[in-house]
Amino acid sequence: MTKIEYLPLNDVEVANVNPKDHDIGEIYTSIKRWGFIEPIVKNEKTGKLVAGHGRLETLKILEKASQLSSEDSLS
Repeated sequence: MTKIEYLPLNDVEVANVNPKDHDIGEIYTSIKRWGFIEPIVKNEKTGKLVAGHGRLETLKILEKASQLSSEDSLS
């Protein structure tokens, strides 16, 4: 069953290994143009992120730049 849970950005635990090299600039441009439309995915057993490391990193950059309020969450 799919469940959407909203968490503060800093509460998302990333995986120990992320095999993908992300183009943060491209993700940044996409989020600025289209918004944040694809949720990240975490493993229910471990609670760690399985998909969306680049999006999470980009959202943290946006938050630091005050383009998101610190209360904004992601799903």
